Amino acid sequence: MTAFPGGEPHLQHEPEPPQDVRAFTLAEHMIGEEHALLRIPERDRTDEQRRRLVTLDRELDRLWDALRRRAEALGKA
Repeated sequence: MTAFPGGEPHLQHEPEPPQDVRAFTLAEHMIGEEHALLRIPERDRTDEQRRRLVTLDRELDRLWDALRRRAEALGKA
């Protein structure tokens, strides 16, 4: 039994954040992960941690490039 007459209430969903906000949130997460990995002395990093740093570097470069292109396109509009 529900406290609402007529069945379950409709859940209100927050609107999805804009693409740029999601991209910056992802970037912040990746930067935090990168920072944590870089705090590990290089000689103590595992092979997996080294590979993850390389992957993060590539992904961040791509993300910043995409955001830069988007900003340029919006500036021309």
